[in-house]
Amino acid sequence: MTLAFLLPAVLLAGTVSPPAPSVTGPRQTASQEPTFVFRAAGAKRFACAFDSTRLHACPERYSQWLSVGVHTLRVQALSSTGARSRVVTVRVRVASPSGLYTDARVQVGAGAGVPAVAGDAVWVPNTRAGTLSRVDPTSGKVVATLTLGDAVRRGGFLDSAVVAGGGVWVARDAADEIDRVDPATDAIQARIKVASRPGGLATGGGFVWAFHFLGDVVTRLDPATGTKTTFSVPGALGTGIAFAGDAVWLLTVQPSTLVKLDPERGTVLARVAVAPPTAQKHGLIDAWWVTAGSGSLWLANANYDVVTRVDAVTATVVATIPVSAPAPFGVAFFGGAAWVAGSGKVARLDPATNRVTGTVTLSAGSSPFFTQVASGDAGLWATDYDRGLLYRIHVAL
Repeated sequence: MTLAFLLPAVLLAGTVSPPAPSVTGPRQTASQEPTFVFRAAGAKRFACAFDSTRLHACPERYSQWLSVGVHTLRVQALSSTGARSRVVTVRVRVASPSGLYTDARVQVGAGAGVPAVAGDAVWVPNTRAGTLSRVDPTSGKVVATLTLGDAVRRGGFLDSAVVAGGGVWVARDAADEIDRVDPATDAIQARIKVASRPGGLATGGGFVWAFHFLGDVVTRLDPATGTKTTFSVPGALGTGIAFAGDAVWLLTVQPSTLVKLDPERGTVLARVAVAPPTAQKHGLIDAWWVTAGSGSLWLANANYDVVTRVDAVTATVVATIPVSAPAPFGVAFFGGAAWVAGSGKVARLDPATNRVTGTVTLSAGSSPFFTQVASGDAGLWATDYDRGLLYRIHVAL
């Protein structure tokens, strides 16, 4: 057999299209990030897309965040020479039995921290990137990114933000600084040096309040002037702060205690032991983050997978609530319920029953150490620190 005869046959064989791919994966699912596996004999690569006829390169094992509803997945196999199979179409229905799900997913920046939620914007401090992202809650898109400082290359730091007095306030954990950003111009108006590691912010009584991670200092800022006042709380190792009942509440550890402070003098008014009567499950930090709502303080016991509820009037523990968000690190109050975030999940707690009434998973395959949640006029939002993602949580009110 001559070479002249073989060559056309080889060329012809190289242009043969691979068979249509098989698609393994759910056709109906509660996961908003389902995984699909593509197979086709002789295929070297695949192209696919959800809800579009314009296909893009896809790995053999593919997943994508999807909103609740019906979606169309199109998949095509390609040979080494680029010959294409016919397109396979698969219908995928994403449902939410609990009625809780994410309806927006926004890529912000590395180390997405605790967001500040206003009516017309969600502000996300990106801890590791050293930036602040402004997100339009209507479009779900980043409309501005402001550089606050150098990128943070060390781990374990978490930046947070709140809105107060017409400004956006950002506690920059590694920089020992609280910045004020003008939302009208997206520009930094003030940089206020504070005690080491401003770990989180709260508003109340006409002020912005900061605790300092594992420190005994509470910082009070006048949002109109930026005037700083500091209080020392003997023996405190701060891990959270909130304002409720005309008082400041500082969360501290070793031992886990919620300390009630006079907002004018910083004097201690009460101490509430908040170590849960359950077995420790993790080796993280015993208590982290606190928020106010429904006449109570709600704090996360990260090592125990519980939330402790404290009555703001009597300064007593009224409930210890097991939660479905492991290693909880974030707490917020929204729509008449408490919300706790941990390991890539957010759970809703009913104040009437002190029980979890629903859980939403933010990112499949991601269990970030810092999962945070915050609320405001633009709804309930959560962040995945590791993947730099912001999610809006759909809540039927």
